[in-house]
Amino acid sequence: MLGKLLKYDMRSMRRYVLPLVLATPVVAILGSLALRFTLAVLISEPNSPLSNVITMTASVFIAVSVIAVAASPVIAVICIMMHFYRSLYTDEGYLTFTLPLKTHQILDSKIISGFFWGIISSLSFLVSGLIFIIFGTTTDTLVNKEIIDTLFSNSPGAVFGIPTPIYGTALCFNAISSELFLIVTLSLSVTIGSIVSRKHKILSSVAVYYILNTVSSLLSGIVSFILVLTASNGSDGATLAYMTMATPMVSIIFNLGFSAAAYTACCYLMKNRLNLD
Repeated sequence: MLGKLLKYDMRSMRRYVLPLVLATPVVAILGSLALRFTLAVLISEPNSPLSNVITMTASVFIAVSVIAVAASPVIAVICIMMHFYRSLYTDEGYLTFTLPLKTHQILDSKIISGFFWGIISSLSFLVSGLIFIIFGTTTDTLVNKEIIDTLFSNSPGAVFGIPTPIYGTALCFNAISSELFLIVTLSLSVTIGSIVSRKHKILSSVAVYYILNTVSSLLSGIVSFILVLTASNGSDGATLAYMTMATPMVSIIFNLGFSAAAYTACCYLMKNRLNLD
C-alpha cells in the first residue's frame, strides 16, 4: 500500500513540477541565445542606432529569462508544499488517513516524493544557470572555456589545496541534505499551520516556516561562528583548508539533525494532535 501511495504522490507532483523542470532549461537556452546575439551586435556595431534598439529589446528578454529561471525552484517548492497540504489537510486528507498505513508511512510517501522532485528541480535550475554562464557569455566558440577554467581553478577547494573530487562530493552531500531539510521543514510547517489555524492554514504554514527557518539559520550561524573562532588563531594554508572543508560538513550534520527532529515532531503531531474536522 505504501508503494501505491508513493506512486500516486509522484504522479500528482509530476503534473506540476515536470513541465516546470523541462521549461526552465529551454528558457535558459533562449536567454543565452539572446545574450550571445546582443554581445555579437555590440562587438560588430557598438554605437549604431539599430544596435541600441536591438540591445534594449534583447536585454528585456534576457532579464525576463533570468527571472524565470531564478523563480523556477521557488515555484517547485510551492507546488510541493501545496500538494502536501491538499493531500493531507483538505477534504482529500480524510481519504488519505483512512488508508491502511501508519502515520509515518503516509509522511514518508510525501517526503520521498517531495524530495525527489525537489532534487530534480534543483538540478534543472543548476543546469540552466550553467547554460547562461558557459554558453551565453561567448560569441566565438560554443562554450566559454575561460569561465570553465576559472570556476575550477578559483573554487575554494582548489585555492586551499583540497582535491576537487573530495570538495565536490562534500558540496553535493551538503546540497542533498539541504534539500531534505527543506522538504521536512515544509512538512512540519504545513502540519503546525493546519493545527493552529483552521481558517488560514496556508498563511499560518508560511508564518511557521519563516519562524523555523529563522531559528535554524540562527543556530547554523552560531555553529559557524564557533567554527570560525576555533580556527581564528591560525591563517596558514592548513587552517584555511580545514575551514573550507569543515563548513559543508558541519552544514550536513546540522541539516540531518534538524531534519530528524522535524520529522519526529511532524509524525507526533499528525498522529496525536491533528484534527481534520
